[in-house]
Amino acid sequence: MTKQEAFNLYQSISTNLSNLTGSKFAYGISRNINILKAEIEALQKAGLDYETKRLELAAKYSKKDLDGQPVLINNQFQLEDSVGFVNSLEKLKLENKEYFDLLAQESDFKPYKIKAEDLPDNITVNQTNMISSLLSETE
Repeated sequence: MTKQEAFNLYQSISTNLSNLTGSKFAYGISRNINILKAEIEALQKAGLDYETKRLELAAKYSKKDLDGQPVLINNQFQLEDSVGFVNSLEKLKLENKEYFDLLAQESDFKPYKIKAEDLPDNITVNQTNMISSLLSETE
């Protein structure tokens, strides 16, 4: 698992599983969040400059409301000049090559495995796919 994949997993399990119950399942998710936390915080710190500049570019190339503020729908910028944004974003990615190289590195994350029988009855297929790397192999 790369650091990028670990980052994506952390975001997914931190935000998309709160409606699920079961003490063993909740414990397993909590353990994995805590295991990932230090690595994710380091990645967030390393990517803060890139993320700030990426958001500035999105705001620059987005549609503006009557007050000159960027238009957001569902917390996403509505781009007016997507070509300009993509070209500027590619330049920004090249300037931040070290950060993207870091994301491509192998993660040190060793997941706490969750048994299939500990999954909540109301877990969806999408949620199960999201945590597939956390499930213990059964024979």
